[in-house]
Amino acid sequence: MSRKENKAEKENRETLTRKRRRRLRRRLLKFLLLVSLIAASVTLWNLPFWRYAGIVTVRGNRIVPSEAIARKIGNTDLPLFRIDPKGIETRIEEIPEIEKARVRRWLFPARIEVQVNERIPFAQVSQKVFLDQLGNRFSAPIQHVPLFVVLPIPYTDQSKETFRRLVALWPPEATGAIDLSLSEDLRINLKGIAVRLGKIERAEELDEKFKTFYRLLPLAERYGNRLEYVDLRFPAAPTLKCKLSNSQTCKETGKSPSPSSPSP
Repeated sequence: MSRKENKAEKENRETLTRKRRRRLRRRLLKFLLLVSLIAASVTLWNLPFWRYAGIVTVRGNRIVPSEAIARKIGNTDLPLFRIDPKGIETRIEEIPEIEKARVRRWLFPARIEVQVNERIPFAQVSQKVFLDQLGNRFSAPIQHVPLFVVLPIPYTDQSKETFRRLVALWPPEATGAIDLSLSEDLRINLKGIAVRLGKIERAEELDEKFKTFYRLLPLAERYGNRLEYVDLRFPAAPTLKCKLSNSQTCKETGKSPSPSSPSP
């Protein structure tokens, strides 16, 4: 082997050695960076400002106590970023009085803020049981509301749909009662006037019956307390049932009562 070939081989070995050393240095640097990252993560994980300290701010609640809402947060032995707001919202919305919940997380100090929308009582079922405008039942220690409802057993989706339609047709702020207990004969008391609506196959049937009722309302008001009820079971042939000794009925004519008719 010539001297020139020996020199070239020596240079090749030196080049390979330098490349191996550079690879080792890069691997060592990557390993050190990984260890540093793990150490920093562990340190950051255990910093006190991440730890939820049990501080809860509840806003928007008037019926449900803040303590009852705070209990729904659950496990607090976690860093704040590991607490799932959506899971907390779902658990809070399981409370019957809560319609919607929104949960946010804050730092400095680590705390949770809960904003709730409570159900608005539209009708009363019993002393502490109410319905919202969608027909959802819930209990609450609140004052009497102007509309009273008798529910059927069981309280089905069809009953809810009928109630929702009645709510949509009900005059604002009007007092009265709705009796849903008999599926064959829905009855209401609106503005002091008893009304028999009969069997409701579809909630939309109420629209026509309410239109007929408002057309008859001036006539019914003239009869006053001598009127027993307005019969709208057959809206094409409505009847005003009067409290007469001979059980006479007063057919709706669209006119005022005649002189011989009872007047308030």
